[in-house]
Amino acid sequence: MKSPLRFLGLLLALIVATTTGLEAQAQKLASGTWTGKGVDPGGEEFPFTVEVENTGDSLSMALIGPDGERLALSDIRFNEGKLLFRWEPGVVVNCELSPIDGGGYSGPCSDDSGGTGQITITPPQP
Repeated sequence: MKSPLRFLGLLLALIVATTTGLEAQAQKLASGTWTGKGVDPGGEEFPFTVEVENTGDSLSMALIGPDGERLALSDIRFNEGKLLFRWEPGVVVNCELSPIDGGGYSGPCSDDSGGTGQITITPPQP
């Protein structure tokens, strides 16, 4: 009787460990310069890049605008596969990006006043 219960416990532990490992692996972004395109709340399109750097367990990101201005992204985290972060180009902007084909992310970014835009970032090409 003990053997089947022990096997079930080991099986559940293995499933949890495997799922946790896959989630952690999915939460890594490739270091380097990512290509971005966006649409601001007024509907105007703009290009940008994102510098991504992995150092140990920490991830840092900075958005580089078309004029070369560098804005650090903060509160970077993953939640249920989505990439979440914020940045402050004069107002606080919160982004929630979902994975897309090719390893990139895309989704809405909303500011304090309720304006919403859209951005897409794609990883560096090898």
